Amino acid sequence: MNKTQKIILGFAAAVFSLTAIFSVGYFQHDEHFQILEFASLKTQVTTADVLPWEYRGQIRPAIQVALTFILIKIYHLWHIDSPFNQILLLRIVTGLFSFGVIYFLYQTLLPQIRSKNKTYFLLLSFLIFFIPYVAVRFSSETWSGNFFILGLALTIKYYDSEKNIVKFNHNLLIGLILGLSFAFRFQTGLLILGLLFWLLFIKRSSLKNIFGIILGTSIIVGLGILIDYWYYQEWVLSAWNYFEVNIIENKTAEFGVNPWYFYFTALTDVGIFKFLTYPLITLCLGFFILKYKNPISFSVIPFLIAHLIIAHKEIRFLFPLAFLTPYMAIQVIQFFQEKIKRPIIKTLTAIFIIIPLITLNTATVVGKSFLFADGGVMVYKYLYDHYGQTDVKIYYLSEEPGFYSQQANLIMNFYDTKKFMSMPDCRLKKEDIKKIKPTKKTLLVAGSINNLTAYPLKPVHDVLPNWFRKLNKNNRFKIKNANWKVYEFTN
Repeated sequence: MNKTQKIILGFAAAVFSLTAIFSVGYFQHDEHFQILEFASLKTQVTTADVLPWEYRGQIRPAIQVALTFILIKIYHLWHIDSPFNQILLLRIVTGLFSFGVIYFLYQTLLPQIRSKNKTYFLLLSFLIFFIPYVAVRFSSETWSGNFFILGLALTIKYYDSEKNIVKFNHNLLIGLILGLSFAFRFQTGLLILGLLFWLLFIKRSSLKNIFGIILGTSIIVGLGILIDYWYYQEWVLSAWNYFEVNIIENKTAEFGVNPWYFYFTALTDVGIFKFLTYPLITLCLGFFILKYKNPISFSVIPFLIAHLIIAHKEIRFLFPLAFLTPYMAIQVIQFFQEKIKRPIIKTLTAIFIIIPLITLNTATVVGKSFLFADGGVMVYKYLYDHYGQTDVKIYYLSEEPGFYSQQANLIMNFYDTKKFMSMPDCRLKKEDIKKIKPTKKTLLVAGSINNLTAYPLKPVHDVLPNWFRKLNKNNRFKIKNANWKVYEFTN
């Protein structure tokens, strides 16, 4: 590894660390409610009656919940009791895991990259604008994706030769890791199935090898059933429950139905970032055409087709693929490097395409490393840090959804250890603000309704600095829940 590559790794480590520290909150509410709130039941912070419907449906695997429970217990032994410090450590653990997986994948695929492109491949592997953000998310998508990529990289490593002679314990190890991927998120079963097809039809692997992988996966599935029993206190097959409820009964359609092309439009409707996502999507599609026999193509194409067919779609469903995109992009770039011989074309491409994209990507990576993930959780953090030891009354406006949740009637008990949102009569209509006669410290939390200058309120906290709010006009940086503010009653 040369000096430039060491600098890139150091810079990437710094970006991952900053992103883990500042990325307070979640990308999508399942990242919170179906992991942290589920774990809070076991730590006795919350009760079963206020958990999401998925708990009663017994459709969520409990393995990540168990991991969360164990880590939080350890944090308490270390006297780390703040929920915000606990989730910070969970993001750091996730970031370290992701960093190691990305580097292992990079090293595994490096022989397929030309010498002149190795540094670019390292740069892309860690620093495409969305990778640090995804890498620190303590979500099932990131953890399952990490385990799948680890299993994929081991498969490529062990099956690199034409002989296909792989030790049984190596196949068992691949199966165990792929099983963990499935246990953390059932949808990755499609990725695993595609990889097995590649072994059967492209590598012509023996059934003995396949059996070893399936055996390893089955062991983890059995372990997952035991963990589900520990959590739900009865024998359940959460994988089957998930399939029955969301696929057969089509429960997910209640949360929105999208056309088959949703992912293409959603990934390009991202403000200024579309200048990065358009070329990246094009390169990935080109990879599937040029490298259709590659194990990544065999794994990803069935996964994508299934997600195009399923009516309910969310960007996070593609998170397990995030760390594969640098390899797909560099492979297509190498193809065109062979085809384009004229130096003038290469020079013009560098000046008008590559350099502007690198500049925009670098600015985005650095900028996003200092941004929170969700403004509502930032309000919780402010209240916890500044009013945790204060006798305080907190209101929020009934005309807008509560900042504490994006789902109806769900409270973040994991964060709300001071029970700010459990106070009676905390909802308040805008026209009743002037009627409040506080007898103690009284606050109002407001988001989308910001025209409150005519009321006896003093702004005490804004989740975004004023200079950045001006820069983020019309939310051009796509920051989630960025309008929340805290006011103090002055009358």
